[in-house]
Amino acid sequence: RLKPSTKRAYTVLTPAGKPADAARAYLATPTCVQDVDVDALPDEDGWTIPTAVAGADGVLTITEPGEPYRLAIAHADGWAEVNPLTLDVNTPVKLTPWAKATLHMWAGKRPLENVMVEPQSGFSEDADCWINWSSFQYSDATGTVVLPHLKTEKDHGIMASLVRDNRLDTLAAPNWYYIDARWSEHPGETKD
Repeated sequence: RLKPSTKRAYTVLTPAGKPADAARAYLATPTCVQDVDVDALPDEDGWTIPTAVAGADGVLTITEPGEPYRLAIAHADGWAEVNPLTLDVNTPVKLTPWAKATLHMWAGKRPLENVMVEPQSGFSEDADCWINWSSFQYSDATGTVVLPHLKTEKDHGIMASLVRDNRLDTLAAPNWYYIDARWSEHPGETKD
């Protein structure tokens, strides 16, 4: 027997407190791990289709599933994870700003082009609902790769897994490499 569905509206605000027009919500449940493609921001859906998209007023409405759920909310200005059991229905969701990193890939004195970098800022789990914030970026001819949408939390590693350069196997080796970068309260701060 079918049960009537319940709708729930969320008001999403940018980190500056303005309505998050075009914020995308992705639904995660215990039966559905949600992969969020942050490379498609700000105006594409990428390979993950959102459950709902906010209007100019920052309001998005979802049909609640018949099981526990969380929302991953992505916008050009920031991100949020929402557990409806811990958020009052009248409380707006304020996005956390994205972190950004610029990496330089070199083998000796030679820049490595086309190195794929996969930030690992995410699998997060709450209420048995898993969310993965996913991104793949490639270094340019100077060996530079910019990671514009990194999910950050204090004391949370924000990236890892650097894969080999497909063009220069002998320089980068056909292995995975790991970079450990940490969240900082001071933008622009450099850490080893």
